[in-house]
Amino acid sequence: MRFIESSIDIPELVHIEHTNEYIYKDKSLAQLFALLEQLVDQCVIASDYTVQLTSLEHIFLTLQHSSSAKS
Repeated sequence: MRFIESSIDIPELVHIEHTNEYIYKDKSLAQLFALLEQLVDQCVIASDYTVQLTSLEHIFLTLQHSSSAKS
């Protein structure tokens, strides 16, 4: 997801530090796409966003990265 406007905080999305990735904790994909399209219409994000399901490998790598950053 690429932001057009900088320093915008979107409470429904949790930013993953040092990446351009965000986590959407609600389980409804319909609500996620509605939110993303609303942000595109408001010119907050670019329309070329990508949505992926989180894999176990991604969760492990994120946890590993966060624990090594704390050391």
